[in-house]
Amino acid sequence: MNISAFIRYMTKVLAFLFLLNTAIAAEPNKMRFELPKSLPLTVSLVLPKSGAVVAHEKTADGDKIRAQIPDDENAGMLVEISDSKEQRRWRYDFGFNSSRSDGCEIEVSYQPALRLLLVHYYGYKWDHEHKLLFVETGESSPVIREYDAAQKDILPVLKRRKDFPQGFEYSIRPYRFTERGIEFSCIPLQLPERQSVHPFAQDEPWYVVSTTVGPDRKVKPIATKVEKH
Repeated sequence: MNISAFIRYMTKVLAFLFLLNTAIAAEPNKMRFELPKSLPLTVSLVLPKSGAVVAHEKTADGDKIRAQIPDDENAGMLVEISDSKEQRRWRYDFGFNSSRSDGCEIEVSYQPALRLLLVHYYGYKWDHEHKLLFVETGESSPVIREYDAAQKDILPVLKRRKDFPQGFEYSIRPYRFTERGIEFSCIPLQLPERQSVHPFAQDEPWYVVSTTVGPDRKVKPIATKVEKH
């Protein structure tokens, strides 16, 4: 091999090594949530390479992971759901709130009888987000359907209450599982003209709505009550 050919060969080798190292450096951290084995899916928290898991613990309702991500990262706390063939079925980036010094949390729980998943993100103070996921039967593997009809299903029931305040928009979030369904937390949003730093109306009633999930896979409210806050 002459010198020119050797130089070309080494250039290709170095270029390959550079790309390999770049790919390895960019590879995210992935941590599985420990959920019941009856769930035919894998739920994972995916962090950028610079992210770090601070704590991983079982809770009364499921499994929780707390993590830190540096301020200069664009990626947040990404939850990914895959089937047994490692085909991605659902993913969502909850972001990351660096104002919380001890790290942000993702908690996942599964209700086997109803085939439902709850995914909770807890950031700083009122920076929360919650996802209710239906695990449906597909042709070859399970399909994830994200519930997005809370305003349509639940708000009309709240409006029948005599103490329901008029003129407010509501944040309606899946809160926790019950034996027959899900409880939703229903919180009025602060009116813009009040110019409050808090996003929720503190002097108005907050509610909890209990629901069932029937064979038709529809969410049906059955009871409402005022929630203490």
